Amino acid sequence: MKKNITLFAISLCVSLLFLEIGIRLFIGSKIPVKDHRDDMFWVANQEFGWAKKPNSSGYFSNGLYNGYIINDHYGNRQNSDNGTFIESNSNIFFIGDSTTVSLEVNNDETVPAMLENKLRQGGRNVNVLNFGVRGYGTDQSVRKALHFAEYYKPRQIIYMYCDNDFIDNNTIKRSYKKFGKGVYIRPLVDGQFKAVNYPVAEYKHNTAAMVVFDPQGIPFIHRATLPEKDLDFREKHDRFKVALKRNFYILRAYSYLKDVFKHHLKEAMSPMAIHDIDPYAIIESGKVWSEAFSSAYIDGSKVRVRHKQYFNEQMKFLLTMLRQIKSLEKVHLVWFPSSNEMQLFAAGKSVNHELFAELKQTGIVDSYVNLNAALITAKIDIQELRSPADHHFSRKGNEWIAAKILEQIHF
Repeated sequence: MKKNITLFAISLCVSLLFLEIGIRLFIGSKIPVKDHRDDMFWVANQEFGWAKKPNSSGYFSNGLYNGYIINDHYGNRQNSDNGTFIESNSNIFFIGDSTTVSLEVNNDETVPAMLENKLRQGGRNVNVLNFGVRGYGTDQSVRKALHFAEYYKPRQIIYMYCDNDFIDNNTIKRSYKKFGKGVYIRPLVDGQFKAVNYPVAEYKHNTAAMVVFDPQGIPFIHRATLPEKDLDFREKHDRFKVALKRNFYILRAYSYLKDVFKHHLKEAMSPMAIHDIDPYAIIESGKVWSEAFSSAYIDGSKVRVRHKQYFNEQMKFLLTMLRQIKSLEKVHLVWFPSSNEMQLFAAGKSVNHELFAELKQTGIVDSYVNLNAALITAKIDIQELRSPADHHFSRKGNEWIAAKILEQIHF
């Protein structure tokens, strides 16, 4: 019996060794090390909640894409490895979240980088500054633009809206995330939006908080204290896993296959299933917190539609703040596409499109680029523009967005 076990163990080790060698020789270069930890490029920041680390660099990967990132002395992503900023040029701010900063691709493959290159090729002496930060809502993006306006004096600002921005605008702290933020809230129907928790204090890791609406439509901040978790251990564990994957390609391949499966499983689930989520109802049922809260305010959801006026006026308030910048001439809105919003727009049920068209009509923004409509018209499968097993865009997708911006915005 012992002999059989020994022979099996030896056979297994030899098989794994040959598998490791085979993966290294034939497909190893195609499987980067999965590494997108919270401590890689981000630090706490009192003004924005969190910000990118100044003078940081490295690779960001989900094990399928692998973007090389360089952030400048302010923590803003450069448009090339060596930087492209020219002091004498006029400046365009490009603000937004992960779709703007585009960590899935290299420095010169983001939308701001490609747009800057195309404008310069057309004879425009401009810098397009990438102020995108992963996880930012409209509020943080606007605050960042206001902060850097005194340094760079922008003439134009492009804001790229993503389908989770209304969620982020009204979420103070997600469960067990490292960083939290503030919020702009209007407790009274006829009141003004006011900043709460700005400047941002340090939050305990097991704190969660977001704006929730009661049955009368009155917003309030719901806070929850969740069970303790050892985040330091989890961070060390994540670093250990990254170190293992750097040395063992079998683990890289396993992680790759697992993530591809999870992505396809998630894609197969209808996005419409999350439209009925109501955080207030979940709280009233006795739950302290639910991960479902992170999807409650997307376009077409029950809460987004029911409290349309509040969400719309919050967005108008935030974007109007940009007009405080004395050097500013134009504000442009770009609607980043998603499968859910494409379906809603095609069916004439998108409350976001109604809002964005109104923003353009009333002059809160000078241009509105509807990328969902552009995809539908061109009959392009959105999957063709995405990074592997991810909703963020690839180089091809970012190039398509940059081209659409140039078609529809007069700079």
